[in-house]
Amino acid sequence: MIYTTYNLAVKHNACERALESWDKHVGGIKKFGADTPIPLTDILEVLGIDDCLWAFRAVQDEEVADTIILKFLTAVADKWLIHFESKYPQDKRPCKAFKALRDYFLNPSYKAAVAVDSAYKEAIKADLSKDDRDYLWLLAGGDWTYSSYCGSRFRSAYNDRWYAASTIGGRALSEAEKKWQTAKLQELLEEA
Repeated sequence: MIYTTYNLAVKHNACERALESWDKHVGGIKKFGADTPIPLTDILEVLGIDDCLWAFRAVQDEEVADTIILKFLTAVADKWLIHFESKYPQDKRPCKAFKALRDYFLNPSYKAAVAVDSAYKEAIKADLSKDDRDYLWLLAGGDWTYSSYCGSRFRSAYNDRWYAASTIGGRALSEAEKKWQTAKLQELLEEA
């Protein structure tokens, strides 16, 4: 099981809405305890996938969190890779972007980040639906990969993965996708 605490969430600048919702849920932080461990499964259940994915930046065990985030991102990328392969069988550019993305998640590096950026730039030239183009941008075209290595601010692979997860989690293109992501994250949290 992976945990955070109210104090860790505050230390990492959690939003007031989430803090107030958790405070209300537990009947007051003073009563509950600001350093009482909060399983991320509880956050997922009470506050939802957006806040749960955010909470990965404020956990007690970053190594376990990184493993879970990596598995989550890989599962999402694999699912969408299958979608793109079946929907666009003649155009391999979107698939190459997802494969580059998956490689990046498994082995973050400057070279892998550049490969994602390059593959994404080719993939958006494909004749994609608006939803598919939007989702491809969220996963592969967002600034979190390339800027992590080329930007002025260095972020660790852990933070890159968290950022990617928070970008795609909860911003799903359909309720079915959001439900699938939530169930997948729940499964991974329970395995930890």
